[in-house]
Amino acid sequence: PITVLPAVVGASTGAPTPSTTHAGVFSSDVSAQLADLVPLPKVVLTLPMAPAPCAARLVVSYPAARVRPRGVIEEQHFGRASAVAWRDDPVQGRVTVEFVDPTASVGALALVFEPRQPLSAGRLALSEVSVVSATLYDREGRVRGGTVTPQLIR
Repeated sequence: PITVLPAVVGASTGAPTPSTTHAGVFSSDVSAQLADLVPLPKVVLTLPMAPAPCAARLVVSYPAARVRPRGVIEEQHFGRASAVAWRDDPVQGRVTVEFVDPTASVGALALVFEPRQPLSAGRLALSEVSVVSATLYDREGRVRGGTVTPQLIR
């Protein structure tokens, strides 16, 4: 059974709600393992189409006090023909994503985040993530126009 504790009892702030499991006569606190059951949020970044870029360098800002990036993946198909690399700057709260797709077939990338406190009430909001800069390239390596925008959080 899970007992939900109030956030404030009298003048004292409550502790995180413990979760215990029972196996026969043994009881164990499994609160630490609950974080593994919470799905990691991902922000979907839509790339411009007609045609899709063959490469891109994106700089995306995020709320570093609340989340940290865990990876960048293709949203539609996982690793079919592209290469995705990323590096984090937690001090600035920015992720730089470098992406190459010779087939120009990928229409969206997903930035996966891990909440710093996964069991807290606050979740990542779309307004907290923004594309600071986006440089897109065509098949010949020329810079091309287009915008990249965060579309949704899953």
